[in-house]
Amino acid sequence: MSEKQVGLPLAKFPLRGAGLYLIEGKVILEYGCPSIEVIRCGKMPLKPDPRSE
Repeated sequence: MSEKQVGLPLAKFPLRGAGLYLIEGKVILEYGCPSIEVIRCGKMPLKPDPRSE
């Protein structure tokens, strides 16, 4: 990981509430632990459940 990438990833890609998120990135291994290097992230729209109408 380069010095440019060090920081809080949530500052660049904040998670806003419960929901389904699309996360695009690359799985990397740091200190023997897998993590995701996020390229982009966004909240996905949900279709309403017709059973609840």
